[in-house]
Amino acid sequence: MKISELLARYELKSRAALYNRRKALGIEFAKDENDRAFASKEQVDMLDDLHGHLQGGGRLSNYSPVHDAHVISVSPVDSRSSNEYSVEQYSGCSELSSEQRRQTSSIELLEKLVGAIATTIQPVSPVIKRHQQLQQAAENGWLLTSKDVQAITGRKPTRKGSDLCQIGGWLFISVGKSGNQLLWKAEKLNL
Repeated sequence: MKISELLARYELKSRAALYNRRKALGIEFAKDENDRAFASKEQVDMLDDLHGHLQGGGRLSNYSPVHDAHVISVSPVDSRSSNEYSVEQYSGCSELSSEQRRQTSSIELLEKLVGAIATTIQPVSPVIKRHQQLQQAAENGWLLTSKDVQAITGRKPTRKGSDLCQIGGWLFISVGKSGNQLLWKAEKLNL
């Protein structure tokens, strides 16, 4: 797909915005015989996924790409050896080359499996993360400074005529000071 088509597809006003997305994905566009850049189908799929992330309120900095699932077949190399395994990986339905099959200890295998799982886990939505942090503070009775509340909610709590401040479904009650910071107790609003 040509650059002009990509700009139209994602409703981008500049090439710089497209190249920022390309950089976030770690991809390079190929060039045709006229030295014009274009994206392959796989790259367009990756750009589509990133576009969906951005449309959902995400940012380039917190994007985690979705990876294809890999099926890993593990079998003992030698029946007498309990810590050596042969690992065969399959991506989709196509078997990887024999050079990519290898023997490894069970600890190395576990490290690789955990790493593969960790790279495919999608990050928690910033909205969900914010509510989880506030819920944890409320349940544990933690007092938050004004800076803490601002870091979590994006808004600085203020006392305007009372010791209460409401931000995004949460009530913050001023309960004292710590240095030059007000201390706040978080409570979930029940509607």
